[in-house]
Amino acid sequence: MDTLRTIASSSTKHILTLLVIGAILWSSGGLARGTPTGQGQALPASGLAVTQQQQDGRLTLTIRSTGRFELTLDERGIATWYDLRRDPQRTTNLVAAGTHLLEHRQAGSGEQLVGAWALLEATPVRAEVVWRSELGSPPQPFSISYTIWAGGQIAITTRSTTPILTSLHRDSAATVGATLQPIATETLEAGLIQQSLMLYLDAWMGEQGGSPTQAFMNKRSGAIQTFAAASDPLQIELPSGTLRQPRIEIKNWPSADLTIRRAATTLVAGQDYLANWEPEHGMLVVQYLGLLTPDATA
Repeated sequence: MDTLRTIASSSTKHILTLLVIGAILWSSGGLARGTPTGQGQALPASGLAVTQQQQDGRLTLTIRSTGRFELTLDERGIATWYDLRRDPQRTTNLVAAGTHLLEHRQAGSGEQLVGAWALLEATPVRAEVVWRSELGSPPQPFSISYTIWAGGQIAITTRSTTPILTSLHRDSAATVGATLQPIATETLEAGLIQQSLMLYLDAWMGEQGGSPTQAFMNKRSGAIQTFAAASDPLQIELPSGTLRQPRIEIKNWPSADLTIRRAATTLVAGQDYLANWEPEHGMLVVQYLGLLTPDATA
């Protein structure tokens, strides 16, 4: 029986334990990887639903997390953000008027980047969208990717030969928070500059840094990534500090069967956590929907 044990600990030694063992994987009707849904599809009981539509001659993408948020994406980024918890009728766009929630500009010229978007992944747990085009003279390619989690965390990765500046444009009158947190800047082959950031919706602060034990942080997706090994239990100590609904990627997971327990309590799929298994890659992706703070009890 395959077991994943995830332990969140702090300086005060309070512990959260997640056990993932053989049982039943929650499914919400299945958004296939890389396959966008059509308009009119029924929303899942919990998690993400993705639709494409034409607006004023432009192709846009709507990503809704049931009961949490709704985003509309166009060629420049996130054009609208609705808080479905406080505003289920979508009356107030939380993006500052005349802007996008995140604006990406070329350093120096200040030119805002525009590109054709493509949907790379769409599951009830997360969606990945990438924009690609060229900037500068002579033109050089760039890419901007968003990994949007159902809990309201968005991992951003930009790649270009010149630095890209990313700024947050939340409506200053809104009572809903949004925090943009830089993670890392790296120089790749061929002089490409890769920048990693995290955006937290409905949050006034980000996450504390630190590396989990026996695992590593996937900067591109914003998840803790580790490997399943036969029937051996796998233990991960998460860094202390606030963790906004921890996100975990488990490679080599053998099947779509699991149950998650916190201490002696069996968690409810679609309510306490979301999970999706990709048979092609043997990847199990889990998002715990609770908030872990330094004083979180077991």
